[in-house]
Amino acid sequence: MIKFILVMQLCVNGLCYPPLPNDIYDTYKECIIAGYEESLMVISNMDEDNLNTSKPIITFWCQEEKQQGLGT
Repeated sequence: MIKFILVMQLCVNGLCYPPLPNDIYDTYKECIIAGYEESLMVISNMDEDNLNTSKPIITFWCQEEKQQGLGT
């Protein structure tokens, strides 16, 4: 069975933090939608003055992970 791990990375003022794995999803579509929703939440929660000066960049991707089922 293939699952998808949402991995996100935040860059602020040219400094990029290490990518962090987030949740695991059953489909690529669920994972990618979650990436956009999480990115929107991060930006929405930032103070507008801080947002204007730091100009954050959020990158995300969905990494495939093969998981073995029971009995395999």
